[in-house]
Amino acid sequence: MPLVEGVRLAVKTLGCKVNQVESDALVGLLRPLNPQVVPLEAGADLVVINTCAVTTSAEADARKEVRRARRANPQAFIVVTGCYAELAPEQLAELGADAVIPNRRKAELPGVILQHFGLPPDPLTTPPQRVLGGG
Repeated sequence: MPLVEGVRLAVKTLGCKVNQVESDALVGLLRPLNPQVVPLEAGADLVVINTCAVTTSAEADARKEVRRARRANPQAFIVVTGCYAELAPEQLAELGADAVIPNRRKAELPGVILQHFGLPPDPLTTPPQRVLGGG
């Protein structure tokens, strides 16, 4: 049973195959949000951008995607993670990211997102009555 009505989720993955695998896994970890994956331009409630920083071009792409996400989804909760989040967290926040999660804290990413939407950070270990709003 989903814990909230479907959250419209846009995921943009930049860079390596590891980032793609992590982005795909994140969608599964956000199952309590009953996410409906949508294109960035389709009006998302949540945008996750998994960045790369191997080249200056990759860094520029990350900045461009944050600006694009904010323009297309002004009310969305925008989360940026990945290698560029390690290098320029303040700049990403200035560009419109609501949360910047560097690689060293990537394990916290699902919890940050779930808490933003009013859910416990770890619904797998939270007693059902707390997750579902009971006593």
